[in-house]
Amino acid sequence: MWRDHFCNLYNSVADDGSKDIFSARIKSSRLSSDRTNITVQETVDAIFKQKKGKSAGPDGIAMEALMLGNSRLFIHLNLLFNLFLSHNHIPQLFMQSLIVPLVKAKSGDLADINNYRAIALSNSVTKILESIFMNKVKAEHDCDSYQFGFKANHSTGYDRSQHSAWVQISKMC
Repeated sequence: MWRDHFCNLYNSVADDGSKDIFSARIKSSRLSSDRTNITVQETVDAIFKQKKGKSAGPDGIAMEALMLGNSRLFIHLNLLFNLFLSHNHIPQLFMQSLIVPLVKAKSGDLADINNYRAIALSNSVTKILESIFMNKVKAEHDCDSYQFGFKANHSTGYDRSQHSAWVQISKMC
């Protein structure tokens, strides 16, 4: 029941070509170059940028287990990531996620399938790799210059402290 519901829900929007655009950006970025390697420092930075206390993905490895690792673990992860890049292949097991339904409104009808939303639990190692890729792609492409919500140091909400400045500017115009 859940599988069918979320398959229909999340596949209901037609692909607008975003996947092809993203693929083109990856191919034109330094990630596709044979000279590009992920540094150990990038791996370490990506590990410690992750959030603690989140549920483990299908591999059962909690992020804290990686955060509490030592330099040998970081070097081995870095070697693995660079092998992925050099061979242009990520194994299927690394791309698996576990979809879990969460109640939207606890006071609502718990028997209503539309009162649930899905979250995807990814493998910890995959989250680190995605974080590294995202940092490299963002550094080269300003793909979200017009995005203001869900972006660091930006807000779509009304900031009362800025109100008087906007009033003064609008009076000048």
